[in-house]
Amino acid sequence: MSADPTPGDDAAGDRGLGRRGRKLLATMPHIIAYPGADYVLAPYVNCALRPGMDTGTIRADAYGYRVTHDPHGIVDSRTWLARPRRALALGNSFLLGWCCSGDAATIPSYLSAKTPYSFLNLGLAGASSLQETIAGIPFLDQAELVVIISGIGNVQHYLEHTRDYDLYGAFFSQHLYLGTSQTPVRQLSALHQQDTSADVELARERLARHAAAHAVPKQQWSAAEVRERHDLAVQHHFRDLRLLRRALNPGTHLLYALQPVSCLAKPVLEPDEVALHAALHRMPMWKDIFEPYVIPGLPDYIDALRRNCEALGVPCVDLSQVDYRGFCFVDYVHTTDTANEQIADYLAERLPA
Repeated sequence: MSADPTPGDDAAGDRGLGRRGRKLLATMPHIIAYPGADYVLAPYVNCALRPGMDTGTIRADAYGYRVTHDPHGIVDSRTWLARPRRALALGNSFLLGWCCSGDAATIPSYLSAKTPYSFLNLGLAGASSLQETIAGIPFLDQAELVVIISGIGNVQHYLEHTRDYDLYGAFFSQHLYLGTSQTPVRQLSALHQQDTSADVELARERLARHAAAHAVPKQQWSAAEVRERHDLAVQHHFRDLRLLRRALNPGTHLLYALQPVSCLAKPVLEPDEVALHAALHRMPMWKDIFEPYVIPGLPDYIDALRRNCEALGVPCVDLSQVDYRGFCFVDYVHTTDTANEQIADYLAERLPA
């Protein structure tokens, strides 16, 4: 890279770079809107946008999925069924369009403009492969095409959280659920109803105790543990992709697109990209998890996901191979409108006609 985006304010020589990045963020309110949006606990998928939310930058439908624009108007989980050629887009915050300027600038919206398909955006912030699969279940039978644009969610969360939910896989905001697994349903129900009984106090105590014990993600993994977490992330990816492929109708096309990572996709970053990386480096997600544990193993991890797709007969493309031009990356895994359109152009050439 032309400059190291990782030190941020931890290194005296890069403090000015971090300040520049924060000033740049202040001029980009659409980026600032994403961390401040309303994310709610949602049945089955764990976390989604607040149903019906409209911030001016992000609009969610009745189920908390971001709307897509196509030549006919707005596509959401209800209007999608009336479209003549229906496609699903499954993935995490990258697919959701985290950091783009509006609903029309997401990858599903660009694909809907550039192809015959109307894409339903089922992107979930922080989704694991299991959450992505669950999100698609109600719609799979009606889809002519399914595109998964993902890959990093599993390994990120498996290294961010403890092993409490390894049977199904670690997930975004996992620590919020740990107390609920120790609390009887009747107490949780009373808590939601603002009851004043002893059950509520006991529920609060249990939730607080477990939240305190698990609020800080484990940040020190041994080399052997990192390999173990990477392997489990790959195994669960294979499990969930296999299940999803089996659930599709015989004529439904499936494409897996590995989401891009800036340090692999763009060897030389633009000055604004470097500044934003430096400003956002202070976030624990990047500084404590992604940089020390995810990045070193990325080539092997991506290769393993590619082999999973090959073993299942699922076409796979790597979006880090796109020829990115201009200001494209806000952080390691989230992209601008410019990059989203370039990705849509790349994918449109690789979709069935």
